[in-house]
Amino acid sequence: MNKNITTLRQKIDAVDQSIIKTLARRLRLSQAIGEEKKKSAVAVTDRIREQQMQEARRALSEHLDIDPQWIERIFRLIVRKSRTIQKHL
Repeated sequence: MNKNITTLRQKIDAVDQSIIKTLARRLRLSQAIGEEKKKSAVAVTDRIREQQMQEARRALSEHLDIDPQWIERIFRLIVRKSRTIQKHL
């Protein structure tokens, strides 16, 4: 196989590992937030915060020339998982 392809694939693998580790860290933070919400009797869902997040992620994706709809779909999944974690505390 082409050495450049192999090198590029290794770089992709490293980025993928970084993404997974970052997602794990994000989920741990979501759990910590959920624990604080539970202590304070705050609702799990915060529509205003979610809207602000969506707008910020859209702006960043546009700035980086990444399809904002794709990023929105990814973050909908991430937020849904965060909510699930927080609801089951």
